Amino acid sequence: MRAAIALAVGLCLAQIAYGFVEISPKYGPKSLGRMGSRVVGGTPASASQSPFQASLNAEGWFGWSHICGGSLVGKRSVITAAHCCDGYTAAKLRILYDGLDRTTLKTTNPVTKVDQHTSYNSQTIDWDYCVLTLTNDIVQSTTVKTIELVTTAPPHGSPAHLTGWGKTSGSTSTLPTALQYTPMSIVSREECNKIWEPAGQTVTARMICASNQKASGCN
Repeated sequence: MRAAIALAVGLCLAQIAYGFVEISPKYGPKSLGRMGSRVVGGTPASASQSPFQASLNAEGWFGWSHICGGSLVGKRSVITAAHCCDGYTAAKLRILYDGLDRTTLKTTNPVTKVDQHTSYNSQTIDWDYCVLTLTNDIVQSTTVKTIELVTTAPPHGSPAHLTGWGKTSGSTSTLPTALQYTPMSIVSREECNKIWEPAGQTVTARMICASNQKASGCN
């Protein structure tokens, strides 16, 4: 399975093989610096739409909690956003997957290594990649699949998919328990920069733009 998938691991910049920058048809570009997690206007996902979806959990004062999404890749790896790994050691992170409700995911896999991209820039959100090495192999099944990363930017107009447990509106602080899904359409970097550059931002070769007339990964 080869695809450009935009997971809601960040607000306007989710990571799979490239960064993900959203263009809102109504409001124009969304700020690269507003890092949250939203799937606004989505619908509950089905198992076939997201068998690669993972939940990144971190241990804090009040126990373990969901902080970001990620994608199952390879034999024992998850790719997520670098900003999701900031300040965490492997011992404080774990990956959960196999299911749609983030409170009842069937498999828990501890993290043994955190590889945040050395060129990650928290100001420009460039190189926003982090690879997590897991303790145990990912056992694939009808509900658990790894995803093959793209090696070239998808053409303008190609389909993309946004999935995640992000907030469903900008006015709520509550995360849904059901995984959310919405289709999107790839926008070329050239067209995307025509919108972003006047706002003082540059869409780099590590980013992919996408748009949806009725749904959003931003608030």
